[in-house]
Amino acid sequence: MYTVGIVGIGNIAAFYGTPETEAPYCHVGGIRRSDRVRLAAVSDFLVEKRDRFRADWGAAFPEVDYYDSSTAMLAADSFDIVAICNRGPDHCKTVLEVLEAGPKAIFCEKPPSCSLAEMDQFMAVAAEKRIPITVSYTRHWCPRVLKMQELVRDGLIGEVQTVVAYTGGTFLSFAAHATDLICQFAGYDPVAISAHGTPGTDAPEGYEPEPSVAGAVIEFGGGVTGLHVGHEGEHGGFYVDG
Repeated sequence: MYTVGIVGIGNIAAFYGTPETEAPYCHVGGIRRSDRVRLAAVSDFLVEKRDRFRADWGAAFPEVDYYDSSTAMLAADSFDIVAICNRGPDHCKTVLEVLEAGPKAIFCEKPPSCSLAEMDQFMAVAAEKRIPITVSYTRHWCPRVLKMQELVRDGLIGEVQTVVAYTGGTFLSFAAHATDLICQFAGYDPVAISAHGTPGTDAPEGYEPEPSVAGAVIEFGGGVTGLHVGHEGEHGGFYVDG
């Protein structure tokens, strides 16, 4: 049985589902249904998040420990797996902190970093410490998406020249998923990208507003072009045309 600690208990960690939900779309829901992992601790600097977790999930995890920071959680106990579910701008700092604590593995929500420099920094440490990091792009493994990928690979719907993703929201939250979907069909060899958007205006207390994507163009080495249609587009997030 592997012990798990979670940093950041927002929607994706805990609140896209309840203990009664048949297939909850959140980390703790998956942990609860697994006989291989045990949730040992959660941390969040917002007291209202900790209180909500107690109210929603406390009965399902009566022995879980609560902390007001990842630093306190990691100092108090050791974990086999640490799930990093705080906001993207804090991921690099948190990943480095968790790597120093030395778990067996890290499961990090998207986006793993906000720059290539950040990615290079913590990947070097992870390689040195031999700690694997998995990034959660859950839509990548959607059966319908995998079937589409199979059809493209088999040449049944022609050669891909352009991939259009209707992002419909914020850069780090929605555009990260859409970018992964674009790469899934365009290739993983981007050579240039340009993007524009608008400043964020709304955010919970204690959080920095996240900018919203208006549009982006990704050029791939294989000649495919990826296009983000942003918040003014016809469709909502995660809609992709090939």
